[in-house]
Amino acid sequence: MNCPNCGDSDFDIPVEKSVLEIWHCRKCGSKLAVHCHYTLDPSGMQRHDLFTGTAFIDPGGEGLKALLKLKKALSFAERFQPAKLDEQHRAGKLTWDLGHFLDFEVQQAEAECERIGIRASFNKET
Repeated sequence: MNCPNCGDSDFDIPVEKSVLEIWHCRKCGSKLAVHCHYTLDPSGMQRHDLFTGTAFIDPGGEGLKALLKLKKALSFAERFQPAKLDEQHRAGKLTWDLGHFLDFEVQQAEAECERIGIRASFNKET
């Protein structure tokens, strides 16, 4: 790439890679906004384990209460889908699939289920 002001191709480039970088021409000092497309190296990215949550609902008329409590208590989770609980409640199931939780969400999800009185387990997917 050449500087639009002086035609030189020698630039000071930021150390931190970005989608939009400001390059400085070493010859004339002008600034140039450059859209960059870098290939990502996934080896340095942190990966999270995935867990599946299961709730065990007591038989009787407590299903609706459990549904409402779980919807509120687990709303913090990124992948939680409350509509799937509605379907399971309507079907009369007593074991509910709570969906997927990332490893850093599991401790809070376990604590929330215990707080609202719902037996639940979270198992790591293989």
